[in-house]
Amino acid sequence: MDKISGHAKANCFCRFLDDHDIHYLYHFRHELSKNCEHSKQMYERISYLFSEPIITCKHLVLQERKGDKKIFLIIVNSDLGNLDLKELKNCLNVGKLEFVNSNVLQELFYTFPGNVSIFQSVYDRYGQVQVIIDDSVQPSDILAFHP
Repeated sequence: MDKISGHAKANCFCRFLDDHDIHYLYHFRHELSKNCEHSKQMYERISYLFSEPIITCKHLVLQERKGDKKIFLIIVNSDLGNLDLKELKNCLNVGKLEFVNSNVLQELFYTFPGNVSIFQSVYDRYGQVQVIIDDSVQPSDILAFHP
């Protein structure tokens, strides 16, 4: 399958939100973001438009190594650094976690490593992925999603 542009993915996601009466405030089009740090810098440049801080989110797609092989899209504050997978495994009450491979990302989200965001969750037609939003994104109502 051809890669879908980031702008097309964001538009598709916004249509999904609209169709499901999920309200959002902003949808910005910007240059391609290379990574979470670059994304954060872009949003800092427009932060004057908002009354509260913008939290840049990082997305991780993990699965159980054995057993049910549950799949999770984990959304955390990009300032957190590395996530402790052992602690996360205990919080989710699941077996040992590992990152999904590129084939799984392509099948589930039509994307590739480094390009995962909540926007791709609309492609999970069979509800295979559990979306987990960490408390670290709660201090603000304004969330930015890389890429």
